[in-house]
Amino acid sequence: VKQWGTGHAVLAARDVISGPFAAVNADDFYGRESFEIIAKYMKENPDSPTCMAGFVLKNTLTENGTVARGHCTVDENGVLVDITERTKIAKQEGGGAAYLEDDVWHPVSEDSIVSMNAWALKGGFLASAAEDFVDFLENLKDPMKQEYYLPTAVWNFSKKCDRPLKVVKTGSKWYGVTYKEDKETVEKYIASLIEAGVYPGKGQ
Repeated sequence: VKQWGTGHAVLAARDVISGPFAAVNADDFYGRESFEIIAKYMKENPDSPTCMAGFVLKNTLTENGTVARGHCTVDENGVLVDITERTKIAKQEGGGAAYLEDDVWHPVSEDSIVSMNAWALKGGFLASAAEDFVDFLENLKDPMKQEYYLPTAVWNFSKKCDRPLKVVKTGSKWYGVTYKEDKETVEKYIASLIEAGVYPGKGQ
């Protein structure tokens, strides 16, 4: 009847993935640097089972409403300590940002690190996620609303491996079409990158 979120989406490709891979949201624009830094980290740390591109919250907000982000706690060594799904984060009129919980707006630092679902993964992640997905299905309370989140699947995998989950900070600015009003901004930004030679134009 329905899909069960980002973790389920990655599992749907398990039969055609045979090695290390990156997992990202198809409707987000991450910037080239984000892919470069997670690939570089995994190449330089072949024993690491995973890493995440950590975005700065202020670089991931829209002018047109709320967004959902994985709010991260990262230690001094760049290791993910905790991740909390915030389903409604927004810019505030007087400046700054806040998230909505229990009908109350709570201030949050714009310099916070958030997950945008940009991961580098390998070494048994899919088998681990498949096991967790069975547990998720067996404990469903609201099948039409609950989702199996990719960050949760990655977090559980890192714990099973007993290896730290590294967060590699990126200064890239996120763009996405969360609201129809975002489309024009995204188009102009990508056009500016093509004009600057960061990306090729059509036919190049």
